[in-house]
Amino acid sequence: MRNIAKAIHPFYTQCVLSVFIVLTSVNTLSQESNSLDADLSVLMAKIEALEAKQSKQGDQLYAMSKSNNNNPVSFHGFYSVGLSKLSESDAQYNYITGHSGDLSLLPTSYAGLQINAELYQGGEFVMQVVAKGSNASGTAFELQTEWLYFKQDLGEGFDMQLGRIRFPAFMESDTYYAGISYPWVLPPAEVYGTLPLTHMDGISINHRLDFYDWGLESKLLLWGNADEETVAGRVQLKDASGLILNLANDDLAFRLAYMVAEETLDIDVPVGAKYDTGYGFPEGMQAQWSEDLTYIIGSVKFDNSQLYASAEAVVVTAKDNALDENQNFNITTGWYFGPVLAYIAYSQTKVTNSDELAAGINAKLGSAQMINIDHPQFGPVPTTIGAVNGPFLNRQQSTKMLGIKWDFMPKTSFKAQLQYVGDFDGTGGNFRNTVDSGFEDSYIYDVAIQGMF
Repeated sequence: MRNIAKAIHPFYTQCVLSVFIVLTSVNTLSQESNSLDADLSVLMAKIEALEAKQSKQGDQLYAMSKSNNNNPVSFHGFYSVGLSKLSESDAQYNYITGHSGDLSLLPTSYAGLQINAELYQGGEFVMQVVAKGSNASGTAFELQTEWLYFKQDLGEGFDMQLGRIRFPAFMESDTYYAGISYPWVLPPAEVYGTLPLTHMDGISINHRLDFYDWGLESKLLLWGNADEETVAGRVQLKDASGLILNLANDDLAFRLAYMVAEETLDIDVPVGAKYDTGYGFPEGMQAQWSEDLTYIIGSVKFDNSQLYASAEAVVVTAKDNALDENQNFNITTGWYFGPVLAYIAYSQTKVTNSDELAAGINAKLGSAQMINIDHPQFGPVPTTIGAVNGPFLNRQQSTKMLGIKWDFMPKTSFKAQLQYVGDFDGTGGNFRNTVDSGFEDSYIYDVAIQGMF
C-alpha cells in the first residue's frame, strides 16, 4: 500500500499542477483578450473620429466647391503689339485704322482685360476694358469700357443681356480683340469700318439650340444706342434693333444679320483745322443731321486647320440719301503649313449713292446751309454743307492683301501683312482727312504679335 501511495502521489501532484497551469493560462489569456478588446475599442473610436473629421472636411470642401461654382470670378486678357506704316512717308492723311506715314505702334497695338463673375445661379456680370493705341478720340491708349452687361439665364437655351454689349453685326464682332482667332492683323476695314463702332448700350434676347454636330445661335436685339466721339465730331446710332443668326459646327460657320437704326452725324470742327490737311471738313464747320439706315450682313467661314476660307459682305441702305449707302465685302483664303497660315484676300468699299448725297444732306438740313470755303484764287466761296459732305462721305476703294499667321506658342501668334489699296475713283477711299481727287495708290505694312492669357 505504501508503495502504491508513493506511486500515486507524484501522479496526483502532476495532475494538480497541470490543472493549475491550465487555469492560470486561461486566466492570463482572458486578461489579454480583455486588454485587446479594450485596445480595439479605443482604436475603433479613433477611426470613427477620424472618419467623422474627414467627412466634415469633405462636406466643407464640397460646400466651398459648390459656392465657387455658383459664384466664380474669372479673368481673361488679350493683347496685340505691332508696328505699322504707310508707304508714303510724307502722307498728310491717315487710314481709317489710324495708319500714317510714320512707323508707329499705335494702329495695331492694344490690350484688354475681361472679368466674368457669376452673381448667383443663372446670373452673370461681364466687364471688358480695352486700351487702344489708335482710337476715335485721338488719345493713345485711353482706357475704354467695351463690355459692361448683366446676363440672366432664362432657361430652355434662352438668356438675356442688358448693358454695354458688343456691336453684334459682323462675323468677328465677339472676337474682335482676340487676334489669334482670325488671320488678319486687324479685321478688314472695308467691312468692319462701315461703322466706327465696336459696342452699343442695349438689351438682347439670345438663344442657343444644339442638334447633331451643329449649334444655332440667335440674338434678338430689342434696342440699342451707340455713341462714338471722333476728332471731327460725333457718330451716334439710335434705336437700333435687329436679328442675328449664327449656324456653326467645328469647321464651318454661317452668319446672317439684319439691323435697322437711326444714325446721327454731328460735325463740330474746331477753328484752325484746314480743309485740305485737317479733318476733311472746313474749319469752324458745324452741322447735324440724322438718317434711317438698314444693315444686311452675310458671312461664311471654313477652317479645318488645313484650309481657311471666309467671305463677308455688308449692304447699307439710307432712306433719304443723307448718309452713304454701301456695298462692301471681303474674301480671304489661305492654307496651313503646320502652325503657319499663309493667306491672300481681296476687299472692296463701294458707296452706291454718291450722286444723291449732296442733295439728300441739304434736304435733310431743311435749307441749304451755306459755309465759306477758302479758295486759293477767289478767296472765301459760299458752298452748301451738302456740297462739302457729299464728297467726304463718298468712298470707293479696293484692297489686295497678302499675309501670314504663325502660331508659334500656345495662345500666341505672329502676323505679317501687306495691303495694296487703290481704285479710289477720285475719292479718298478709306483714308481720313482728305477728299483729294488726286489720291494715289498706297501700301500698308503691318507686323504684330497677338495673344490671350
